Amino acid sequence: MKISQMLLREDFYRINDETLDRYYTEKTQNTRLYIYPQLNAIVTAKPSRKVLEYLLCEYSVRNNALKRILTGAYVGLCLSSYGCMSSKKITVHAAIDDNTLIYPCNRKYRIFNFSKNTVEVIPKYGFPQDDLQREIFFRTQNGLPDFVPKLISFTPNRYMEKIIDGRPLARISDDYDIYVNRAYNMFYEYVKDKRRIVSGSKYAEELYALVCKQISVKVRRQETVRCIASKLASVVRMADEIMLLFSHGDLQTGNIWVENKTEKIFIIDWESWGERSIWYDKAVLMEGLRPDGIGSYCKIEKPKEKEACVLLEDLIFQLNELETLPGDFGSDKFDEYLACLEMHMRGKKYGLSCE
Repeated sequence: MKISQMLLREDFYRINDETLDRYYTEKTQNTRLYIYPQLNAIVTAKPSRKVLEYLLCEYSVRNNALKRILTGAYVGLCLSSYGCMSSKKITVHAAIDDNTLIYPCNRKYRIFNFSKNTVEVIPKYGFPQDDLQREIFFRTQNGLPDFVPKLISFTPNRYMEKIIDGRPLARISDDYDIYVNRAYNMFYEYVKDKRRIVSGSKYAEELYALVCKQISVKVRRQETVRCIASKLASVVRMADEIMLLFSHGDLQTGNIWVENKTEKIFIIDWESWGERSIWYDKAVLMEGLRPDGIGSYCKIEKPKEKEACVLLEDLIFQLNELETLPGDFGSDKFDEYLACLEMHMRGKKYGLSCE
């Protein structure tokens, strides 16, 4: 999510001021910074070449040479405008140099320090810290595979790691399918022994109970959610057995990075880890569930029990995403997701009928 989208959802400038004021505790001097919503970047008037190179990589457009050139030109123009193309200038009470990139995210902030080649991930003011703490818990376990970036340091609600000198898979054109398969196969090798087999009826019961537990006052159409979950669970019950594995939960191409020099693959953003069906992570990465959504995923022919299981697991994921945002943030987006899911299920395959 970019700053341009956050501005529509929240009082971003106030939240940003509070977040940075809590992060920069040593009030040594004042530094003028500039906010570029379309780049999702907060930088000095003359950001360094390393900052420019990172953002050029971040916004490199896959499979469209003209758009890639135009996007690169826009990034370069913004960062060489001495703040003239920014939406707002702010003053931060700290010494911040040109090698710093402040990168706000949906529920957290990334503070890049290209002088030290580190990035610190910190809480976003006013947002729950559960997901950040959950990621730290996982990433401080022993025996993690090499594709999980190592932490340099951490506290209960923030951590520091090295900057990956590479590109997200979402921005790679050449050998894209090769990297996707490498990433999934590597991940599967890690999780294949962390499994349990359950009956379809038992897992359907577990998933339906989770949906009902996660329905909060933020869900505007609660009965529709229960109706959809009940219908999906009735299909999942038809499966003789389902293999459950350790799951990343959001194994999309934006969370898979390829190192430039070594082509080593890293998987980031582990806040949604847990146990899900063997089908879920593959649906996210290779079958269009994210970022394209339900419509893209459901176009692919597959056993009905498999599809229903993935859709029910994804409903739980979306409910959790909604619950981890403060206030009524996310309710409109969830309504759009629910409408898409309901429309699909009213088709011949499921014949959904909710009051």
